[in-house]
Amino acid sequence: MQNFVSIHNIVKKSGLYNFQGCKIPIYSKINIFFLRSLLQNYSDAQVCDFLEYGWPVGHDGSPFRSSFSRNHSGATDFPDDIAKYLKKESSYKAIVGPFKANPFSCPSALSPLNSVPKKDSTERRVIVDLSFPEGEAVNSGIFKDRYLGDEISVSYPTVDDFIMLIKSKGQGCRMFKRDLKRAYRQLVVDPGDIHLLGYKWRGHLYYDRVLTMGLRSAAYICMRTTNAIAFICQNMGIDILNYLDDLAGCDIPSSSDDAYAKLGLILQNCGIEESIEKACPPSTKMMFIGILFDSENMTISIDTQRLSEILQLVSNWLCSTNCTKRELQSLLGKLNFVSQCVRSGRIFVSRLLNWLRDFPDNGKIVIPTDFKRDLFWWQEFLPSYNGISMILSDEFSNPDQLFSVDACLTGCGGWMDGRYFHCSFPEFILDQNLHINLLEMLTIVVALKLWGKHFTNLKVIIYCDNMVSVRVLNTGATRNEFLQSCLREVCWIAAVNNFELKAKHISGCDNRLPDLLSRWDLDYKFQLDFYERTKGMSLFRDLISKELFQFEHIW
Repeated sequence: MQNFVSIHNIVKKSGLYNFQGCKIPIYSKINIFFLRSLLQNYSDAQVCDFLEYGWPVGHDGSPFRSSFSRNHSGATDFPDDIAKYLKKESSYKAIVGPFKANPFSCPSALSPLNSVPKKDSTERRVIVDLSFPEGEAVNSGIFKDRYLGDEISVSYPTVDDFIMLIKSKGQGCRMFKRDLKRAYRQLVVDPGDIHLLGYKWRGHLYYDRVLTMGLRSAAYICMRTTNAIAFICQNMGIDILNYLDDLAGCDIPSSSDDAYAKLGLILQNCGIEESIEKACPPSTKMMFIGILFDSENMTISIDTQRLSEILQLVSNWLCSTNCTKRELQSLLGKLNFVSQCVRSGRIFVSRLLNWLRDFPDNGKIVIPTDFKRDLFWWQEFLPSYNGISMILSDEFSNPDQLFSVDACLTGCGGWMDGRYFHCSFPEFILDQNLHINLLEMLTIVVALKLWGKHFTNLKVIIYCDNMVSVRVLNTGATRNEFLQSCLREVCWIAAVNNFELKAKHISGCDNRLPDLLSRWDLDYKFQLDFYERTKGMSLFRDLISKELFQFEHIW
């Protein structure tokens, strides 16, 4: 114990981080020699130095509170859990202490202890609140977007990333996962920073010498470490994605057992302890980043109970008039989670994200009307969603279905493999004197309302000779209010029927059948031309009602 204090004081006196100056190797179970031998060509050259000499926490040296006030009720109300935690962490040599007074040659930070219930467990998770008190907390001196002077961003794998991995191995591939045990607590901090990670319990002081849960830079440091492990795996022919302490991969059935075993051997040789009970041997079904992946049926699923909780949260928001930034971040996290499985829902998150960027850090502000319109979409959609989405092909050059539409100032028409419709615009549409761009987009909405039920689990391409409609559909962005309403209708239909839509522009002369259908009632010659061009084809006309031209929803 005293050795750690002495090393801290030596490093602190040097005025440099340990990896820069003293370079005193710090005790950990990580096999640094093995890692260095396999990371010689790795782009992140410093990661091995940090693993050997300790990770700086990234504190900027700003003042922090060194006097202790009191622990949170989550600690004081559960003293046995705190005592158990301290005993366990001491056995792992993860903490330094107990001390009666500050043992270091500089002031030390003392942050309050807290605990929260673990999910699906009677145990409690002990937390050191490094964000308290605001302005004087340790985390207040750690930048979110900088580390040791360099700009950083923590990039986590997405559902789409793992889907791409599954697709690369093919339907029926077997997925596997290994989980690091106490991932943060296996990574030692720079000994010169230990004084920042202090807390007090029953009159004694303790200090973490490993990453503290709640440390602002901990997730970045953990990802940087597992990124290096992923690099080693890739060099050994194992394709994995790392999400903090989760390492997930997949392979063809004949190779998956070998890949899974190799991943375990790599972790073992690195000296990194894994959580055996959380490991997932190769299977066609696996839970990763909160999503159930099924490579046999090519589906992704969200637990229905979780969807119900999110729906209740959305309903509560619609009854609220104001919110805090933290509340907004929590809501967005949950909606982002669902929209990873429901692509059409992403447009109803983007505006909320834009609002978050301008949101003040403190206080509450009034919830805008546009924000609630997006929430109405989620309130309408979530009850109809069974939590299962298909993993669809990326190949739009060979789509599952094609259709084309066209509009003129008086009517519209559409064509799909012998099915067709034509209709004059209802009076309530004509009375609005809409621009042709708007009428073209409205026609797409009508076609999708009519035929969307036939597109379930398909990739669909719509051909259109209107550039504005093509751009709006493919980008999901427009400033025009009417086009926004159309886009929301399109996303609703795509979401409830689970299909993906892409628009392609074609010239008017190549869009002749829909063009003739849109002008059906203008002159009999258009009808004759249509029948001449479709001679010998099997035709079926879909009848159009006025209700298809109305926006049914309030978003």
